[in-house]
Amino acid sequence: MAIRARFGHEETDLNGEVEGRPTRPAQFRVRSLNFGQHWRTPGVREVSYRLAVPVSFVADLMSRELSDYVADCIAHPDTTPLEAALRFRSWPDAEQILADPEVCGLALEWFEHDCLLAWLGDGDLGEVPGYVINTIASAERRGDAVRFAGTARAAGQPVRYQDV
Repeated sequence: MAIRARFGHEETDLNGEVEGRPTRPAQFRVRSLNFGQHWRTPGVREVSYRLAVPVSFVADLMSRELSDYVADCIAHPDTTPLEAALRFRSWPDAEQILADPEVCGLALEWFEHDCLLAWLGDGDLGEVPGYVINTIASAERRGDAVRFAGTARAAGQPVRYQDV
């Protein structure tokens, strides 16, 4: 994908793994419809994955979405932990959020699906074997990368429409 090349990741980069085996970003896609729900197709084989995404990409994505989120928080105040942390810190920008461990974790939880969807896409797999990400169990910043982990399904078997 062009987005990965823009942030210095070529398709040959092995910055992911499935069940401990090195995996390229092109081998992943993200389930959009019913993300996080159980698979309805019988016999779907779930696997664990880990994937690293550059912090610079996460900051870029967050910067594009943050102003709308903040405007909504100001117009319709709520008590969510992320909103409270941002309000307390006088609405920091994406770079400041990602540099603050407490707020970073809250923000990653809020933006994680959007982040993986933008990084990997939800269309056809670029390489085989392939994996469709369905859950994000953790997302944390480590140095210049955000590391995601969760479950995916192995591609290559017919699935029901809602399981795409």
